[in-house]
Amino acid sequence: MTFCVTFYGALDENGNRAPVEARCHLMTTKQYQRYEQAYSNAHSSYGWWDDIDDLLADRAPELRRYDPMGWTTYRDVHAYEAVNEVSFSLSLDKAEVSRSLFSGEEWEDFYLVIDAWDNGHGGDATTPNSALYADVAAVATPRSFVMPPASVALVLIVLLGGMVAVPAVIQHRYSNAGLSEVES
Repeated sequence: MTFCVTFYGALDENGNRAPVEARCHLMTTKQYQRYEQAYSNAHSSYGWWDDIDDLLADRAPELRRYDPMGWTTYRDVHAYEAVNEVSFSLSLDKAEVSRSLFSGEEWEDFYLVIDAWDNGHGGDATTPNSALYADVAAVATPRSFVMPPASVALVLIVLLGGMVAVPAVIQHRYSNAGLSEVES
């Protein structure tokens, strides 16, 4: 699946759409639920969220995943901050299913989130002073060949077997080289 998203602002005095920067995120169900909670906390009348958000704003992006108050995007790469337009492709090798001892098996849906609020991530665009419009196109691409996950383990086993077998064969030939009888 290929997604193409272009952002526009309100009409300017010439009747043209003004370019505006916004954010686009691809999320699974659980990630979207955390995003909804962050949005609710940021827009509620309680002031405690701003203090925690400011405290955690300087963390490195790779550490945000372990933040109990924050949210991340699918595979950490489908987060596009402060862009006018974005195009990205997604290829799934299997269905997104999460398993838990307590809740069993849960299927994950995907959400394409377009936002223009200060979501707490560093480097995001400022909130525009106009309406935000987005042209979204989702194009289904033909399924490409995907190797099964067991192929990685098979290749590693063959490489490790070769690392053991090649020295053994060389040693065997070397040790047998002086055992042949020579006629004089």
